[in-house]
Amino acid sequence: MDSKPDQKRTRLLERFRAGSVERLSSIAISLRTSTPSEEAVTAVRQALQTIQGEAHMLGLASLSTMTELVTELLMGRPTTRKFERAVVGVVLLRRWFEVELVEDQAASERLEAHRRQIERREGPFGQAHRA
Repeated sequence: MDSKPDQKRTRLLERFRAGSVERLSSIAISLRTSTPSEEAVTAVRQALQTIQGEAHMLGLASLSTMTELVTELLMGRPTTRKFERAVVGVVLLRRWFEVELVEDQAASERLEAHRRQIERREGPFGQAHRA
């Protein structure tokens, strides 16, 4: 039988998952439909930083780091290229919420694989995005 702290953590993780999936959906839409601007970038970064902070507080270091990587894609002057790379990052980040939210070896390996995909600017289906 689950203890009360385990039940509480499970509920927190599920709320975090639901809120993050909703935020990521909004972010993806914004990145795909907005013209690159300071206002659009600020809104997206704030939403990503919320996910990053919540992941950190829940002890999900790899997820927090992945979110930080996606946020960093939007640093500096807004460009279409940055938005395209951020869309790839958001799609990859969304995948974190399709598996159990735990900090383990699989999470570390997922982080490294996704980091490499972002660095190569590969899309979620293995097709390189054009600049």
